[in-house]
Amino acid sequence: MPTHPSTTVVSIAVGDRQTALSFAQQQPTYERATQVYRNTLAVLVVRHCLEQLDIPTDVAASDCWNPFSRLATDVADLCVPGLGRLECCPISQKEPSCYVSPDSLEDRIGYLVIQLDQPYQEATILGFSPRVNSEPAHQATATRFRRLLSVSPSVSRERLPLQQLQPLEALLIHLEWLQQVPHLQQKTHLSQWLHDLTKTDGSKWQTIEALMAQLYNPTFAFRSQGIAPDMPDLQRLVEQLYTSQRFGYPRSDIPSDPNTKAALVQLIQTTPDEETRWKAAEILWTLDPGHPATGVRRVLDLGLLLAGQQLVLMVAVLQSDSASTLEPPHLSILARVYPLAEQGYLPAGLKLAVLEQDGSPGLETQARERDNYIQLKLRGEFGEQFSIRLCLEDDVITESFVI
Repeated sequence: MPTHPSTTVVSIAVGDRQTALSFAQQQPTYERATQVYRNTLAVLVVRHCLEQLDIPTDVAASDCWNPFSRLATDVADLCVPGLGRLECCPISQKEPSCYVSPDSLEDRIGYLVIQLDQPYQEATILGFSPRVNSEPAHQATATRFRRLLSVSPSVSRERLPLQQLQPLEALLIHLEWLQQVPHLQQKTHLSQWLHDLTKTDGSKWQTIEALMAQLYNPTFAFRSQGIAPDMPDLQRLVEQLYTSQRFGYPRSDIPSDPNTKAALVQLIQTTPDEETRWKAAEILWTLDPGHPATGVRRVLDLGLLLAGQQLVLMVAVLQSDSASTLEPPHLSILARVYPLAEQGYLPAGLKLAVLEQDGSPGLETQARERDNYIQLKLRGEFGEQFSIRLCLEDDVITESFVI
């Protein structure tokens, strides 16, 4: 393989500059606006280049296309369906090196360096690198936890020398190799689920409706845990949710609108109490499963992988309303395990656990006799990683996620 990269020059379309400008205008500072503008152009340049090479991409599924992620992270990722994410690193014509943000050091299948001219009329793809010699994972994670809504100037970045870049042909070889080892791409990107509420990301995760359509008897254990749409005291139940919030609002904040759905939506979007938020979301699942405020639910049919038991793992995601809080944008996540049988119960002793990024144990719960589900709730900022582990006797299933 050549040691000196060949370059590819790509014209920047007027529409791409307009898209980049619209994203930049959403940023709180001039520095962030400039970075987002350059990041967006770099991603679109790589997208056009890969399309010419008949390599499919999904820019809408990329974190940099999510407005909350653009506020909280410095990323320029481009999703290559089925393979992972390429980071598109923009530099100016006079920069001797490329500096990669800590937000982009993990969960990337490679890095492309794009040189942008000052009038932003054309871009030069300087080369490709499969990796960056990054700081230890725990340091990068600590940096992310310290970040609020912008990247601090003191945050260290990893240097990618331009002379170490490989030619664009190396990227094609790398992508072909990744296709032969699909087991390396195991992380599910929860933020992708929020882009389109009606479809999955092409992975093993399905909508609840799609899984039910595959079953001979669809009336299985996706019960709403005692909440029914014809419940006579539903209005009173919603009022109790408002008044019982552990960190919530006074009773005067209960909306006067008699529309129960509107009251639930307001509660989901404004309450800082995660327990109350999920209770409201679950009621709305029953009343109006397709309502945008209910977030996204995906299920994974575990089949008979756990001691011959038919189980389903459901993961639900709610997005924060950052405009109503002082917190960084985050996702609220619910992991729940069901038996795949009508009137069924979970096997006693089944454990559901959340693992930190480094594999250390976090939250954990265990099924008792006659439990029809177990669940865990957590929350995290964009870019954080975690795993969900199911254990039953000697069988273990682990699913990894990126927020």
